[in-house]
Amino acid sequence: MVLDLNEQIEFDLTVFDVEFDPHHRGLECVRLIKGIKANEHFTLTTKLSDYNQQKLLEYSAWMIRKIKRDELSSSSFEKNLSEGWKTCLFFGDIQIDKVDEAKLKDWWESQLKRYEEKAIRWGTLRKKFECCQSILKFVHGINNGHKLPLMECLDLPKQPRRELFDNPPSQEQVKQLIDAAYSSDKYSLRNQAILALANDTGARISEILSMRNKHIRPEKNYLVVSFPESKTAPRTVISYLAKPFLEQWAKVSPNKCAEPEAFFFCKGDGKPITYAAIKRSFDDALKRTQIPWKKGKAV
Repeated sequence: MVLDLNEQIEFDLTVFDVEFDPHHRGLECVRLIKGIKANEHFTLTTKLSDYNQQKLLEYSAWMIRKIKRDELSSSSFEKNLSEGWKTCLFFGDIQIDKVDEAKLKDWWESQLKRYEEKAIRWGTLRKKFECCQSILKFVHGINNGHKLPLMECLDLPKQPRRELFDNPPSQEQVKQLIDAAYSSDKYSLRNQAILALANDTGARISEILSMRNKHIRPEKNYLVVSFPESKTAPRTVISYLAKPFLEQWAKVSPNKCAEPEAFFFCKGDGKPITYAAIKRSFDDALKRTQIPWKKGKAV
C-alpha cells in the first residue's frame, strides 16, 4: 500500500506492515505521518508552519527509505519523528533550517529545566538532543557520519551514576507473582512462562515475544534460548529456573507442532502476542499478591 499524503511526497507504508510488532510501532508511525499531514498534534494545540510541516513530511519519507535499507527501525522512526515534530512546534514560524544558535539554546534551556526539575529523566533528555540533531542534519544536508557545528553550542549533561535497585523483590516474592498469573485458562501458562523467563534472563518482554520455535532448545538440565529481536543486540542465553514453565507451555501451545519459524509464544491463532497482553497479566498478578513494586519499574 502506497498512501499519498501530500501532492509532492509519497509514503510507502508497507514498511510498517510487519508480523512482529508487540508495541504496535507500525500503527503509531502511520498515525504520526497522518497527524503531521493534518497538522494536528495529539497533545498540543500549536500548529506547524507550512514550511516546517513540509520538511517534516520530507523527513518522514527519507527515514522510510532508511527503514527499507535496514538502516533504521520503526521504533527509531517513531522516536525521531515524534520528537522532531515537538521541536519544530517550539520554533514556531522559524524555518527549521534557519534556526540559529540563540534560538537553539532557548529550546535546550527549556529541556534542561525540565530535567533539573526531574520532570524528565536523563535518557529522555539525551533522546531529545539526538532527535533534534537528526532533523537538523537532515534539513542542512549533513551526513550522519559528520558533525553538526550548530549543535556544538549545546552541552548534554553526563549520565548520572546508576544506583542499585534498593530492596528488589525476593525470589520468593517473584515466585508468588508468577504463581498468581495462573488461572484455568491455558494461556495463563504462557504468561507464567514469559514472566519466569524475564526473571531468569533479564530479557525485555519484547525480546521474549520475538522468539520462534527454533530459538529454544533443551540441553542437559537447562534451556538454550535466543532472542532474535533486541533493542541492544540479538543474543543467546541459558535459562534454568524458567525451564519447567517453558516446558508446560510448549505442551499446550497452538504452535507446538508448527514449523521452526512459528512464534513460540503465541495467541490461539498462532500469531504473535502484544506487550499489552503480558502487561495486563503482570498487573493483575501484582494486585492479587500485593507485592511491593518500585514506581517506574514495570514488567
